[in-house]
Amino acid sequence: MKLATFKELRKHFDTDEKRFIKDGYYRLRAADERVYELAYLEAGPCGDTTVHPQITLEITNDAVVPLKLLDMAAAPVVRFSREESLEELEQALDSLEARFLQVLSH
Repeated sequence: MKLATFKELRKHFDTDEKRFIKDGYYRLRAADERVYELAYLEAGPCGDTTVHPQITLEITNDAVVPLKLLDMAAAPVVRFSREESLEELEQALDSLEARFLQVLSH
C-alpha cells in the first residue's frame, strides 16, 4: 500500500469505530501513533463481528509496512507475520486495500 492511499483511507475511516457499508463493517484504528489496524469485519448472528481479515500496519516516513494478519472467520483461524509469510501478507493487504477503495468509490 502506498502512503498516499493510507492517508486517503484515514480521511474516510479514521474514527477507530467500525462502519457498516454495503456488505460488512470497515475499520481503521490506531494502536499508537505509528501502528494501525485495517480490518474488514463480518456480522455474526448475535450482533457480534469477526475480523476477516485484520492487518496490522506500521507507518514510517515514506512507507506503509504490513506487520501481521489475523483472520478469525477463516477455518482454521489464520495468523501470520511479516517474518513468516511476507508474500502472503502483502497479497492480503492488496486485497483488503482494494476492498476499502471499492466501497469508497460507490
